[in-house]
This record gives sequence, structure tokens and C-alpha cells, in this order.
Amino acid sequence: MSYSGEFRNSIQTKENKFMEANIIKDWQNGMRHNIPVSATFSLFDYINISPSFNYNERWYTGKEMQEWDPEKKRHVTTDTIYGFNRVYDYNASISMNTKLYGKYTPMKMFGDKVQAIRHVFSPSISLSYSPDFGAPRYKFYETYTYRNEYGEDVEHTYSPYSGMMFGAPSQGEQGNIGFDFKNNIEMKIRSESDTTDYKKISIIDDLGINFSYNMMADSLKWSMINTNMRLKLSKSYTLSINATWDPYQYEVNESGRPIKVDKLRVLNGKGFGKLYSTGTSFAYSINQDTFGKLFGKKDDEGKKEGDPKESLIDDGSLGTEPEYESPRDEPKSVFASDESDTQEYDRYGYMKPGVNWNLSFNYSLRYGYGDFDFDKLEYKGKLTHSLGLSGSLQPTKNWNLTFNTDYNFDLKKVTYVNCTLTRDLHCWSMSASFIPIGPYKSYNFIISANSSLLQDLKYEQRSSQYENMQWY
Repeated sequence: MSYSGEFRNSIQTKENKFMEANIIKDWQNGMRHNIPVSATFSLFDYINISPSFNYNERWYTGKEMQEWDPEKKRHVTTDTIYGFNRVYDYNASISMNTKLYGKYTPMKMFGDKVQAIRHVFSPSISLSYSPDFGAPRYKFYETYTYRNEYGEDVEHTYSPYSGMMFGAPSQGEQGNIGFDFKNNIEMKIRSESDTTDYKKISIIDDLGINFSYNMMADSLKWSMINTNMRLKLSKSYTLSINATWDPYQYEVNESGRPIKVDKLRVLNGKGFGKLYSTGTSFAYSINQDTFGKLFGKKDDEGKKEGDPKESLIDDGSLGTEPEYESPRDEPKSVFASDESDTQEYDRYGYMKPGVNWNLSFNYSLRYGYGDFDFDKLEYKGKLTHSLGLSGSLQPTKNWNLTFNTDYNFDLKKVTYVNCTLTRDLHCWSMSASFIPIGPYKSYNFIISANSSLLQDLKYEQRSSQYENMQWY
């Protein structure tokens, strides 16, 4: 069990009226208390039980009453009633989870390299409940009837505390049962370098499905079905795919619009769900060291046994010849008077040229609902994919150029380009960024002091971010 409390007091006013403001009427204040209680224990030594209870309470110094304004045709605040108001809500939940292990040993006729395949199944079931704090007995919500612009009598329910510092409790009774199932499959094989050693290979790192059932809902009690799969293709790359499935059917209402109806697809011979959305992305980066690692020699390669540089004995003569200079005699630039200079220089004192760069590619693929097919009463699938490109170029220590862009294959054009050029001026920094194409075409130039104490000391020039508007 723990407790956390938070008190806030804020005001929006002018400087000359700050000391004259009333702490109750002019300031917006509130206090929030939170008390979570939870526990974990085992049942039958295999099932983990985790009950929890969460209590929230808010203290306000007023509440705002509303009425319908026929001229503005909206609900407006008409009166603020000051006084101490206590608003609270709570919820409870309990979850159960365990792990089931399965092991398969291949037959020896297929060889002895694969020793075993293990499957780990992790089911979890949770139950949560929250009462309806919009009920009249709590007095957290108000209801009044008004006549709208069409002459109809309409009933409106609102909370006088919804505009307060920490909001109001939610309406509606909630009673959910959640289901979550995860799978993991690994293979144990004999190492090629050592016949007595073994290593594990992940076949499916994670394969899961989760959904929930709202017992208190009038209709559409089942939630969307979420599935995910994660595969470790290599040590440096993992493929993750998430998919959402729709368990309900669709029909056309009286106005000719498609609506979801309380008819499960699985009970009408249409599968457990229709693919609602899915997608994945692939990313790869290269830099100035990439080709050296792929095609260059390793650190130990090229060193021959008996290399004169490795076997020389320091008899006091080392460093007299340029090719055998010791690290303590490395030349420095005549302009580098600062001992903290981290640049590298050659034997003549000139700075060694070095350009650092990085280039990243990102390909994303997305599938979702498109247009509605009124004949089949189904949504058509829509596939979108794009290619993103980003990178940076640092020709010197103080200059840096970054950019990112995106190409949409459906629109067949570049939809976004953003470039930023920065320069370190020691105590100052200069930055210039611009978006040359698209609806947000703009530029921004700024020179500012690096010190946080002088953060307002700056020069800035920017354009409008909207297209067809004059830049200034």
C-alpha cells in the first residue's frame, strides 16, 4: 500500500493584479490523493494471484454550473459556487497468470545437432470493476432539460467538476474480463565450435493475442482482438508485426451509412474476425565506419610476427625518427593552445581531415480499412507504404547538417522534407532550419547564447508556416 498526494495552485492574470487576486475566486486550485493497494501470492504453487484496489480523491474549492445558451447554441458556465467539494472514485481488479512448458526432442534419425525444442505458454486472465460514478447517489453529475434550435426537448448531463484542476470521475459502470495469451518457442542446438557446448536459438520470440469482454455494456461487449508477433532474425535485427481484428459485422442504417452491429462474425460463419489494421517497418543505417567493417581488415590482421614496431626496446632513441614517434611527442597545432582540444593532428601540426556522416533508411507498410463495399457489407482493405530517409553530415567539429524526408508510394511524391544546419560558435550557437516543400513550407534562423542564464539573449528570424502566406 502506498500514498501519493499532489496540490496545485495556478492563476492567469496581469502582473499589477497578481497581489490583489483572491485565493478562492481568482486562483484555480485543487488537491489530489491516490492510494493504491496490491498484493501477490501463489495458488497451488503454480498460479500467481494479484488483487489490487485503487482509490482516488480530489478536493476542490468550487464547482461550475452550466446552462444552455440559445443565442450561442451551446452549453455555457453560468455560475461558480464556492465551497469545499470532495470528489472521489475507486476501482478493483484481480489477475491470474501462470506458465506452461512443453518440450519436444527430435528423433535421432534427423541428426544430433538439434537437442530440444521448448514451448512456453503464458496465459493470463484479469477481472476489473468500476462503479458508475454518474449515478445520482454520488452527486458528481447534474442533469437539466433544454430546448434546442429545432424545438426539441433534450436532456443534458454534465459534471460541475469537469473543468476543475484534476477533472471528474468517469460515467458508466465498467466490468471487464481480460484475456492475454503469449507464446515463446526456442531451440537448443549443439555449438559448431565445441561439441560439448550448446546454444539457444529463438524461433518465435513472442506470439500473443489479447482481448476483453465488458460485462456491463448493453451491446458490442467484445473488444477488438489484438495480436502480435516478434521474431529475432539476427542479433541486431528484430521483426515485429502487430495486427488488430474486428469481431463484429457491419450493416447500413436508415441514412445509408455503415454501422457496426451486435453480431459476431464467428457465429455467422465469417471467421473470428476481419483484419482491421496491421503494419510493420524496416530500418537500416550506414555511416563512415560501415564499409570499413565490411571490407576492411580487422585490428589484428596485418600484424606480422616480429614486427619491428612491436619488438623495439626503448633505449632512449625512440622518437628520434618520425615513423617511431612516441605518443608523448605527438605534435600539436600551433593554434591549439587549449589543453582540452580533442582534435587529431598530423606530424606537421595540421588538423587531420575527417567527415562524419550517417544515413538511415526506413520502409513502413500499413494496412487498414478503406472504402465500404455496400454489396458485401464489408470494408475494403487499403495498403499504404512509404520510404523515409534521414541522415546527418558533420564535415568539421562545429558544423552539422541533418535532414529527413519521406516518399509516399500512393501519392507518388515526396511529402515532407526538413533540413537543419547548425554551427557551434563556442559561447554562441547558430541554427538554420527550413522546409522547402509541402503545406508547411517555412524557414527559421536563430543565433543564441549557450548559457542557460542568457537564454533570452538571441536573434531570431522566421517565416510563416503556412503556404501562400507572405514570409516576413
